[in-house]
Amino acid sequence: MQIGDQRKEFEGDKLLVTGTGKAKRPEFEFPRDKNILFGDNFWTEENLKLLDAVREDSDPIAIVGGGETAASIAEYLTEKLGPRRIPIIIITRNGTIFSRGEGYYENRVFTHHEEWEELPEDVRLETIRRADRGVFSQGVVAKLSQDSRVRHFCVDVQKIEVGEGSTGLLRIIGKKHKNRDKNQIIPCQLLIFAMGFDSLFFAEMIKDDQLSKTLRKRVKGMYAIERQIGDDLSVSASISPSKLYLPALAGLARGPGFPNLSCLGVLSDRILGRSPKTPAAPRSTITPKPRSR
Repeated sequence: MQIGDQRKEFEGDKLLVTGTGKAKRPEFEFPRDKNILFGDNFWTEENLKLLDAVREDSDPIAIVGGGETAASIAEYLTEKLGPRRIPIIIITRNGTIFSRGEGYYENRVFTHHEEWEELPEDVRLETIRRADRGVFSQGVVAKLSQDSRVRHFCVDVQKIEVGEGSTGLLRIIGKKHKNRDKNQIIPCQLLIFAMGFDSLFFAEMIKDDQLSKTLRKRVKGMYAIERQIGDDLSVSASISPSKLYLPALAGLARGPGFPNLSCLGVLSDRILGRSPKTPAAPRSTITPKPRSR
């Protein structure tokens, strides 16, 4: 583990991993440019100052991503820019920006874990996609929809170029779903990749190379380890003999409330072994004897 300028090693028979880790980067090569930011460095004081230099009535600020990270940044920009007429475009691979269902039935899946574990895997994945991942809150959607500067583009981003000259412009190159043989080119003056965070950021810190490799293994677009999180939110003993608790990856197997921190009490009970999966004892039905006269 890196602490300051020093690397330190720790040993133990139990490890609980929390935190968001490093923001996801594009899978393609991209230029290193001060006007290309990410979900984990956008909020630094130095990078927020870049907003003071963006030009009004010019090319847009672009946000790539359709989840909570992108939503937070888009909402902040509408406030920070004030009345300045600077376009903001949100780029996703979807036909629209999806909002999170926040009604009674959607919220149940975050707290009723026994019911969740009875669902087939394909149903769980669909529920997570609709209720938790790649969605904006309804409050943010309502706010952005009232701001005429904000637009949504459906584009599969494949390349980033830095424009020539001193303008500092960037060019986003991607494909539209309708015509994948033709490039879509979007100029922008500031680009933020807000595609979420790497929940397995810690794998590179583990000294056991085989364990690190196993954790990173992907099957059909998702980490195989997500299927092997136990009731106590630790990985299978066949993968790690020492207890390795990964609540951030427990959504598929144990319920979406664990990674998004909507059931912290149950989470701590599971890890500390205070909540075994046994049905609650029924209340006594003994009728008290009448008092004697």
